[in-house]
This record gives sequence, C-alpha cells and structure tokens, in this order.
Amino acid sequence: MHCTILKSGLAVALAWGLVGPAIAGSAQHEVLAPDELEWGEGPDFIEPGAELVVLTGDPGAGPFTARLRLPEGFDIHSHTHSEPKHLTVVEGALHIGFGPALDKSEGMRVPAGSFVTVPPDHMHYEWFEEETVLQVHMNAPIEVDYVDPDLDPRN
Repeated sequence: MHCTILKSGLAVALAWGLVGPAIAGSAQHEVLAPDELEWGEGPDFIEPGAELVVLTGDPGAGPFTARLRLPEGFDIHSHTHSEPKHLTVVEGALHIGFGPALDKSEGMRVPAGSFVTVPPDHMHYEWFEEETVLQVHMNAPIEVDYVDPDLDPRN
C-alpha cells in the first residue's frame, strides 16, 4: 500500500499503525544502503566469526534492530533468551530447530525473505550452510542462556 502522510494526517497514521511513535517523533529520517553498513564483531554469546551491525536503537537498553552476518558452516547451539526474537532472513538461509541439543537432522531450512519469531525462554538452535544475513529485532537487555553451559562461548 502506498501512503502519503501530511503533517495534519499524522495522528490518523499513528492510529492506523501506518507509522510508529519513533518515526512520528523523529527529527529526521535515515536511510542506510548496504554498502554504508559498518560491520563489526558479532556478539560475545555466539562463537567468533559472525559479524554485527546495529541499524537502530541500543542493544544494551531498549528496542533495537541489527543485522548479523554468519559464515557458511556456523553453528549456534541450543539456547534461550529472555526476550522474544524476531528474525528476517535477508540473504542466504537460516536452519533452525527446537529442543535441547543441536540436531541437524531435525529443524527446517528458512530461505531469504522469510520471517521467524522465537518466544522468550524457548529452546532453539541454528546452523548455516551458506553465508547468511539475518535482520534481528529485539528488546534489550537480553539474557542468553545455553542449555549446555559447556557450549556457551562466554565460558
């Protein structure tokens, strides 16, 4: 749906959910092209080798959106988080399964363009058979707990 919002129509657009409060209260807009993203190291709760870029918000406090780039052959063992996780597969494919241990014979392949939600405290694991970029939307702070503490990269 194409929508042009005039200043006088902002309250209607907010009521209809066409724009969120963050957009409505913003002093300016921001557009990030893929070649402008400044990738850094991935979060400490996954193995080294992943890259992360924060698009908006603060992963230390409050809502945020980030992209995570994971290399071919990357595994994330079974874990839970304290907050719901919302993923969009931007490039490549996510393989995700649910349960106490990473089992590549279970789970499903989620191709680019797909959207996944994982509720809080829900055991899940992920693996990547090709380089993959995920867009992650969460609320912080986030507690990540591995089902098997020996598989937690922070230990």
